[in-house]
Amino acid sequence: MPQKPHIIAIVQNLPLPQDRKLMDTLTVLVEAGYCVYAISPAQKSQKPFEIIQNIKIYRYKPYISKGSSLFGYFLEYTNAFIKTFWLAGKIYFYPPNPQGGLRKSTGGVIHITNPPDLMFPIAVFFKIFDLKFVFDHHDLVPEMLLAKFKAKKTGFLYKLLVFFEKLTLKSADLHIVTCESAKQLTRKRHNFKAKTVIIRNSIDLQPFEIKQKNPIYLPLHQGENDKLKDNVPSLMKGGTGWVFNPEVLCAYVGVMGLQDGLKNLIESINYVVNGQGRTDIGFVLMGDGDDLKNIKQRVKDYNLAKNVIFTGWVDKNQMASYLKQAQIGLMPEPQNDYTHNSLHNKVLEYMAAGLPFVMYELKEDKKTAKEAALYIKKEDPIAFGNAIIKLADDEKLRKKMGDYGKKRFKSEKYGFKYQKESLIEAYSSLNQDGQD
Repeated sequence: MPQKPHIIAIVQNLPLPQDRKLMDTLTVLVEAGYCVYAISPAQKSQKPFEIIQNIKIYRYKPYISKGSSLFGYFLEYTNAFIKTFWLAGKIYFYPPNPQGGLRKSTGGVIHITNPPDLMFPIAVFFKIFDLKFVFDHHDLVPEMLLAKFKAKKTGFLYKLLVFFEKLTLKSADLHIVTCESAKQLTRKRHNFKAKTVIIRNSIDLQPFEIKQKNPIYLPLHQGENDKLKDNVPSLMKGGTGWVFNPEVLCAYVGVMGLQDGLKNLIESINYVVNGQGRTDIGFVLMGDGDDLKNIKQRVKDYNLAKNVIFTGWVDKNQMASYLKQAQIGLMPEPQNDYTHNSLHNKVLEYMAAGLPFVMYELKEDKKTAKEAALYIKKEDPIAFGNAIIKLADDEKLRKKMGDYGKKRFKSEKYGFKYQKESLIEAYSSLNQDGQD
């Protein structure tokens, strides 16, 4: 009797379960009857093997670069590729259950997310054993290079990344993108046979519907409680932990890489707090990334520790808790080809929380948010800071924008439950040829 379909999912740039988008995807596939294995890098405290929501997660120790140099990324990706390939082989050839596994299943799949676009040889290898390759195209890596390192399209590295993207798409059996802009760009740039389907970035609405207790509780990570309690007057000891309770709370959630605009955000915060004397406004920054160390140093240099708190990675319930008690969302992503052609999760998270937010004008995100955000036409940290102050001082405007965003989130069906059907249909199409 054939076993139920099996999937090996591969992610390199985030650990699991911290990659909420991939976890949501894999959870749906588990519910649809797939047996799902996943391979990801490990954080220091994570086990090499763990089962979460019936997803069997294998983890490897990543190479941690001291900086953000290109050579550092080369070492990181080489380490990830070798260890991921080894774990994929272990799962396929020596499954935990010898009676089952991919070799005895039907409809086996290698599901690879990016960045980077370098894992496709693993999929090509397993295609020899009749596994299908699903390329879950989270990010436009060539455009990310331009944004992150100020590279040029005429440069060798950009052309190399376009080439890797082409090889990935040429070898894929199914291509998943998050928005129409990304679909159009990749289809224009490459000619490939795989069907392209749009599975929008979306989120689980359930954590945002849980009734919230006040005041906000911030579980500060990595021993930061001790460092912050002496220099943050608005942190008060009480109950189960430290309470951060400024008059107006602004929230950022997401990756903290060089391309994500955190440097300019700290400039905006410095302008608000020190330049305009708005010490009543506090900022909670949720997430992690290769620029976090530099961001924390800038906060220290500007003497902003009294008003800025870092939480590290948080789960979706904690994230929803923070956002529901915040008054303003922050989206400092700069304007470039990468951000214009991407749909950022934080847009949907802010809308689900009924949180008005400030952002630079970005094509795909503006189409989604519309009147839920204040838009800055050009990158300007001072203009961004003034928009924060405008929302901080206008409760009626905040409520109007927040209510609009929450209503639009529901009316446009941005919740993940509405993307489930599209995902299952996409997987069902794997044995069908043709483009979309």
